[in-house]
Amino acid sequence: SSNADAEAPSDTDISLSPHVDETFFSYVVTLSTDFTGGGTFFVESGQTYNSSLDSNWQAGDACIFGGGFREHYGQRVTRGSRLTLNGFIDFHPSRSEVEDLKQQGIDNLSDTVRDL
Repeated sequence: SSNADAEAPSDTDISLSPHVDETFFSYVVTLSTDFTGGGTFFVESGQTYNSSLDSNWQAGDACIFGGGFREHYGQRVTRGSRLTLNGFIDFHPSRSEVEDLKQQGIDNLSDTVRDL
């Protein structure tokens, strides 16, 4: 699935302040479709996932990412209600495992998964 490129929005566009999570992985599954706006915005890439702006997005799509590595925030919904299932997956890798994961691109992991 593609994602929607977005310019950094103003403070009035943010519904959840920029942050990193306290877990290794995070995910957001959007369950509803009758809304405008919304989505998870990633500061470094300037991209929004699971937003009504993404023409390939559909209910049930998941955004899975390295939540403890990527600064992100929820964008404001401008119409309707965006229902989500949010989750966090944590584990405590050794220092060498973290380095291996970084070499594999874990700090840039962000993918959309259909039909979880």
